Amino acid sequence: MIISNSFVLAMDDPTTDKKNSTDDFLDWIFLILYTAEMTLKILGFGFILNKNAYLRDYWNVLDFIIVFSAWLPKF
Repeated sequence: MIISNSFVLAMDDPTTDKKNSTDDFLDWIFLILYTAEMTLKILGFGFILNKNAYLRDYWNVLDFIIVFSAWLPKF
């Protein structure tokens, strides 16, 4: 999923303001997939109280911040 998302981002031209509906659709798809992955991990490990909880791993904290901040401009 990360490799395909990187490929889509590499195909984007940041020098133009033009954005087509395919780019928007793929942005939503990847955001939903990353959110689903995060949600499943939280349900499996617990959020913060368990010994091996989701937010007790620094990589998961980074993922949480990235996914949460990706949702902010959508609203």
